[in-house]
Amino acid sequence: RVFTTMCNFQAKSKLVARLTPKRERRDKLLAYRKSPETAVALNAQQEKMSMSDVTHELETLKREIVAIEKEIATYDSDPNRKIRSADLSECLRKLGKACTRKEVEELIWEVDENLDGFVDWDEFKLTYQRNLADATGLEPCQLFNVVQFMLYDKDGSGKVTVDETMHMLYTRYGRDKLEGQMKLLFGEDLATEDGDGELSFSEYLAAICSKNRRQFSQGSSEDARAAVRNKK
Repeated sequence: RVFTTMCNFQAKSKLVARLTPKRERRDKLLAYRKSPETAVALNAQQEKMSMSDVTHELETLKREIVAIEKEIATYDSDPNRKIRSADLSECLRKLGKACTRKEVEELIWEVDENLDGFVDWDEFKLTYQRNLADATGLEPCQLFNVVQFMLYDKDGSGKVTVDETMHMLYTRYGRDKLEGQMKLLFGEDLATEDGDGELSFSEYLAAICSKNRRQFSQGSSEDARAAVRNKK
């Protein structure tokens, strides 16, 4: 799901920007047609519309919406789809993180096994699996963090809630480690630092960085203790 979403993200975002107001207009007109006695339908000139005007505009909107949705579906069904730097840059911008072109290109370079400047499905899957298996904290994880956040953010709101995250962490860590992992992200009372019970992407990255520092520190301490034992 996330790979498909990120591929051609820039082009699809432009289509969605055209699609959203058409859907909103359609919904308003449908509501009016359902209960004309409780609302007034106005055209672009702010003139009251007749029921036949409403029906005609709804038919036009339906054709336009279907056409745009087909364009989006064409991108999503492309068997050769890949994530480009422009797609990743736009995706990060939508998540509230502005990056320079160089920063985005370096992020792609970390996982670009065939050095073609894109992220294909095999590379996407490989970096995700490597990060899931990584116990050292040394695996390049910038793209993985974006993907993981988008996995948690099932409704695409740009924020992840306790409920959204809990299911994913339970699947990955099981019941025994679930509470500890949730507290690492959301804090001891599962309310996040600002108390709203949600994590923005920037808050999520801060929590992940803090978690990785603790894991690295713990791992270094264990290595040091092991070295002492070996000397004895």
